[in-house]
Amino acid sequence: MLLYYPPRTFDPEQADFFYVPLFISCWLLPVWSIADYPWWHGPSSIRVHQASNLMLEVQQWLQKTHPWWDRRGGRDHVWLTPHDEGACWAPRVITDNSIILTHWGRLDANHTSNTAYGADNYSEPIRNAWQKTDWRLNWQGGRCYHPDKDLVIPSWKPPHHFKASPLMGALPLERDVLFYFKGDVGKSRLQWYSRGIRQKLYKLSIKEQWREKYTVMIGDRNDLPPGYSEWLARSKYCLVAPGDGWSGRMEDAILHGCVPVIIMDQVHAVFETILDVDQFAVHITEAQVAQLPTILLSIPDDKWQRMQRRITRIWHR
Repeated sequence: MLLYYPPRTFDPEQADFFYVPLFISCWLLPVWSIADYPWWHGPSSIRVHQASNLMLEVQQWLQKTHPWWDRRGGRDHVWLTPHDEGACWAPRVITDNSIILTHWGRLDANHTSNTAYGADNYSEPIRNAWQKTDWRLNWQGGRCYHPDKDLVIPSWKPPHHFKASPLMGALPLERDVLFYFKGDVGKSRLQWYSRGIRQKLYKLSIKEQWREKYTVMIGDRNDLPPGYSEWLARSKYCLVAPGDGWSGRMEDAILHGCVPVIIMDQVHAVFETILDVDQFAVHITEAQVAQLPTILLSIPDDKWQRMQRRITRIWHR
């Protein structure tokens, strides 16, 4: 799409922005995960270590080869970082200066990796014959996301993912489910997966019988009936919580007309710097997880209806 975008120019002197076509997630999978070459700078067990070095080499090449990085200190360069933990492990020379498009709007400083997938743990130190200094110096002291210049963008999913959505042409269904989440609830994951949010919700829902008492449905494919799109279209509220990093649940909720319930402290959701998210979503802190049914039941029905109507004004097509 960008190739045929009318404002695109081949004259760098006329360009307002430079998109850097580095498909970093494609290198992580399948290249790193399947091929035995190339390496940045030598073989290692942490793939984001190599991806960070790759990004740094691209930045250095741009700066040495062309005059436009130094023209504005890289501030007019745009990078896409769609991996689980976004730009958290990207070199500071990029994240401090350039515009980052990401799915992971983590705000806190002095961050550490929260992934349960070992090869993506950017907090792991690596020093070897190919890299004498600790690779973490690439990103340490920086931020995953700067809300004053970066943007959290939605992920893409095929249209059939939303086949039962009334916003996509399906017949509206009765919203007879208070709250819905179907996905990985961390049964066989490390304890810090999803910051423990999905696990805690799942265990509480069983222990406190939330499904029987409140129609709060939480579980994986072994716990809940089939028909993901249909159940989202029947639900009033839907969970937005992290996985190994970002997850596409905000998009699932919005495109099914389901009011998002965002549980991820100090993390911006999709377009949160552009949209007043609290007008069509509910924020619950991680410390309030056990109060989920009480909080949702305390919201008047007319307020829920207003939030749902606002969704129809902002859903992305």
